[in-house]
Order: sequence, then structure tokens, then C-alpha cells
Amino acid sequence: QYLSAYVNNPIKFAEYREGIKAAAPSAPFIDTESNPGILPEIIVQNIYNNFVGMRPVVDAFGARPMPTGGQIFIRPAVSQNVSMAVQSAQNATLQAGTYQIDKLSVTKETYGGYVQISEQDIMFTTPEILGSLLDDMGRIYANTTDNVAADALVAGATVTNSFGDTSLPEDWVAWIGEASQVILSASNGNLPNALFVSPKYWGKLIGLEDTTGRPLFPNLGPMNAFGTLTPSFGQGSAFGLNVVVDRNFTAETVILGCAGTSAGNPTGAGFEAFELPQGAISVDVPSTLSRT
Repeated sequence: QYLSAYVNNPIKFAEYREGIKAAAPSAPFIDTESNPGILPEIIVQNIYNNFVGMRPVVDAFGARPMPTGGQIFIRPAVSQNVSMAVQSAQNATLQAGTYQIDKLSVTKETYGGYVQISEQDIMFTTPEILGSLLDDMGRIYANTTDNVAADALVAGATVTNSFGDTSLPEDWVAWIGEASQVILSASNGNLPNALFVSPKYWGKLIGLEDTTGRPLFPNLGPMNAFGTLTPSFGQGSAFGLNVVVDRNFTAETVILGCAGTSAGNPTGAGFEAFELPQGAISVDVPSTLSRT
């Protein structure tokens, strides 16, 4: 009938066409929301932790081994040196002098923290949680103890000199020159070799330019540069000094000092850090099936 109307009766064929409809199926369709049971959640790679547990101040000086015994230990330090002078005449009495060693008392402090984790969490997790937990505790411990060292270094800076315009290289040079004179004269001949700065002034050092707009401390290290600094590395050199940047410094911190031994002072710097790493202590709690 459809084909006959198509050939012989256009009006009838139009009626047939109107009567033929294609409808979408009314049955429910299938998508990912209807099949959660076969859609696995995949964990990729290891646990990401963006907390960087660096110790710039401690690493600059080095952590000396701390004695295990006692609550207080003694660091001997010379407080008065001997005297020398020309002999006024043969057989005349030489210059009299004395030699005094004081004891610097160091009181130990303990830094640490703890967490309590269930045995189920230790057994069921993938990647396993215990290794990443201990890694995180190590990072936080490093940052915590470095903050203590940074505060102590700031407190130990006994001489404060005024600073000019931190955007001008000549003002940096003038400040370093003046501070170097103070250190050489006031510390019995010691010479500075390190510049400790907060992130604020580290950024200002990186941004220093000469009169033609060229970086003063390019990271390519040309032979005529006064040093080399790069944002991707927390250490470098500027004005012949090792630069140590530490985020644990307060914003207005610039310290010139000595971070190690020198030819004139083989016994070391005037700032020292002592440490006795204990590591992780694990205690099982059977009554709760957990570990502290």
C-alpha cells in the first residue's frame, strides 16, 4: 500500500508518511554512573608531599655530635688570651700574661612529636602509610630544629649596622665592607665567609642589576661576575660570600658571619649546633591494636 500510494496517489502517500514515526526507546540507558561496581579507582605513584624539610642554617655550620650522658654539657672557650711584648732589655722580665678558659654550659632540649596509627591502617593501605608517615615526621623535625638554630643565630648577632637601599649594589657593598671591618676588629681577627638572608633579601640579591640593566649575579657564572645566584637553588655566592637563605628567618634578616673554619681560625666558627639524632621510636599498644 505504501509503494502503491507512492506511485499512484500522492495525497494518500503523504498520509502514510505522517503516520510513520521513529521514536527513541523508552528503556533506561547505561552509563558509568549505573556501573560503579566495575569502575576501579586507581592510585598512581607514591604519596606526594610538598613540604621540604631543609636545614640551611644547620647545614651551613654542621651539626656536631652531642654527648649522650648528662642533662648539661660543657663547651670550653678561651675568654682571655696570653700577652706578648718586646723585651725591654736583655735579661729583663718578659711580658706577663694569663690564659683563661671559661666553660659554656649547654642545656639539652628534646624535640619530637608522635602520632597513633591503627594496625589496620598500616596493613591495608597501598601505598603503605607507615613509610610516608616517618618521612613526613623527619621533614617536620628538620624544619623545627632549623627554626631553633635560625632564631639562635639571629640572637647571637651582637652588632647591628644600618642598611641603605637594598636595591642598589653599592649599598650592599658598603654594608658588607663596614660589617667585615667590625667582624675583623671585634672578633680577634676572624673573617666573614657567609651571608645569611631571609627569602625577602635573597630575592633582592637575585634582582640586583648593574647600571646597564644586566644581572649582577647571573646563574651562567661569567668570569667577571661578583657571584652567582639562581631561584632554583637555595645557595650560591655573592660579593665573595656564600649565600645561605632560610625561610625560618624573619623577613628583615641579613647576617654576615663565619660558617666554618678558616686559615686564621682552624677551630671553627663562633656559632655551633649540637645534635643527638634519636630517630623513630615505635611502641605497640595491644589493647587498641595500634602503634604510637
